[in-house]
Amino acid sequence: MKTQLELFVQKTQEYIVPPIKPRTEDTPFLQLVVDHMGLTHLSPTRIREIAEEGWQYDLNIAKNYPGTVEMLTWIRNQGITLAVVSNWYQADIEAIMQRTGIRHLFDFVMTSETAGTLKSDLKPFQLTLDALDVKPANVFHVGDSLTQDGACRRLGIPFVYCTWYQREHPDEPLPPASPNQFDFQVSSHQDLIELISALHE
Repeated sequence: MKTQLELFVQKTQEYIVPPIKPRTEDTPFLQLVVDHMGLTHLSPTRIREIAEEGWQYDLNIAKNYPGTVEMLTWIRNQGITLAVVSNWYQADIEAIMQRTGIRHLFDFVMTSETAGTLKSDLKPFQLTLDALDVKPANVFHVGDSLTQDGACRRLGIPFVYCTWYQREHPDEPLPPASPNQFDFQVSSHQDLIELISALHE
């Protein structure tokens, strides 16, 4: 029987505290997991192994949601700059983006590894703003985590809460959300296209 901690590490929807290199047993990721779940019989080494197995699995099956390339291409054709701000390793994210055929559509990729901290600490967002030389009010961030992605609002960046993940994972209910946690909500690629069309007029 899986322990609560193992279930936590393996559930993508709750996987919001990723590792920051070096990949050792005492990374901030492991400490955050242990702090979140409390005492466990699992050793830090075993927690690391579970997390790494889950990430390698995700890396191997990486795929686009249908319509993603078309949506991103449409956004680029509107003259909009695209960037990724991710809680993960730089090389791994770049590899997934290459594998799924979307890397060429993005101008910039920022990760928690490069920033040295999670999105909720705002530094990844601020470094991205600085690199692209844009003001918070002139961008918006699309993401599926109210805590990690939604943190961008503290910098004045509008947050678009994306819930289309639910279509492929209906057995994993979304966390409770209230309208004051996001600025816009989209549940499909078409929703996002229509939102961008309205905001970009």
